[in-house]
Amino acid sequence: MFAALGLAEGSEVTVLERLQYADGLYIGHLRNHLPYDLLCPEPLNPYGSLGSVGLYGLMRAAGVFACTAQHAIGARAATAEECDLLDVAEGSALLTLTRTTFNQSGRPVEYSNHSYPSSRRGFEFQLIFGGAAVLRLQDVYRK
Repeated sequence: MFAALGLAEGSEVTVLERLQYADGLYIGHLRNHLPYDLLCPEPLNPYGSLGSVGLYGLMRAAGVFACTAQHAIGARAATAEECDLLDVAEGSALLTLTRTTFNQSGRPVEYSNHSYPSSRRGFEFQLIFGGAAVLRLQDVYRK
């Protein structure tokens, strides 16, 4: 995580850990790491700003603009902690997404690990061809 953020090992970071839910079901566990000097915890109120504008809206309000991101998508069995958090059976399949987000100057501004029950979430991709190929990722909730 420190290397992905371009920080020295042991540097101070802001860590946000959240659960997403829909229709009474937990559909995601998100853990975001942000360089402390860009976004310290004081303005992060999950019952106020974060809950109403989301993480990227809060980052924009603090003058941090996400420009590009590198994603890695995978799958694995849920850990005991994730089984408890997401209310899934031991060994349930999870989809995983690891993301490093960069600002307009190329500085890493977020590193995140997300896990989703595969029975409740999915990913869809759209490949756009042109001068440069663009791949769009969409996170999909499955009812």
